Amino acid sequence: MKRFVIALLTLVVFSINTYAQSLTGIPPVEYQVELSDAQSEFFTVEVKGNAYERGFQHGKALRKVIRPTLNRFKYDMVSAFLKTTGTDYQWKDYRQFFYANTGLYQTAQREAPELVEEIRGIADGAGLDFKDVFAYNLNFDETFWVLEKMTGIDPMLASEKAAREALPSGHCSHGSVWGKGKASVGYTLDWTRHFEGSQALIKHVLEGGTVLLTTTYAGTLIGHGINATAGYTFTPHSKFQLAHDVDNGLAQIFIYRKLLGAVDVSLKALNQA
Repeated sequence: MKRFVIALLTLVVFSINTYAQSLTGIPPVEYQVELSDAQSEFFTVEVKGNAYERGFQHGKALRKVIRPTLNRFKYDMVSAFLKTTGTDYQWKDYRQFFYANTGLYQTAQREAPELVEEIRGIADGAGLDFKDVFAYNLNFDETFWVLEKMTGIDPMLASEKAAREALPSGHCSHGSVWGKGKASVGYTLDWTRHFEGSQALIKHVLEGGTVLLTTTYAGTLIGHGINATAGYTFTPHSKFQLAHDVDNGLAQIFIYRKLLGAVDVSLKALNQA
């Protein structure tokens, strides 16, 4: 009887391990969440109130999407990039370097405290570590800049060369049509496979009544957006800081969100900001 129980337990453990191994990588989104958005390819959430409150609502509503996506960012993206560059560094090393050797967090606190609070709300709503979620929010160009500063190697070039033995040729795409004094501009938001299944449309109703519509990855501040009240938009990939500065610069997501929520976006007002 005792041998039978041991054999049965061994079989169960083996089966669990085998099943877990079969789920590694990026599972389809239907296995990650229980949200129902039958009419949209994006998860859709409306949030209201101050910055922290809106972040908390966002984090709570999409916690089952944010958790696996954050883990993929940490271990399947950052750690994989570090390995590709030939180092033994892991996510914990990247996180320590991010906060100890760059000024990205300190600059954001000084220049965009309300947006830092929104990220804090997302982390609390999802029940996740704030420092992890803040670093995850800088998953656009800033991640690659930090990795390059940390390792001395451009991780995008290294990963593309390892995959194809060639320099990368892919990037986001832009198109525009103009005439009679008006222009329509389109810009794709390309993403790596790590974020697949986390695309979300967040409707922000600010305390003053302004409405922002942002497409993003669950748990982050931006992808693209529209100030629906003022009636303007622009792309976050406009490269506001062509010479990136991870020591004293403000990450582009904060610049973009501050501009998106601005009452006056004229050149005169922006020069005075």
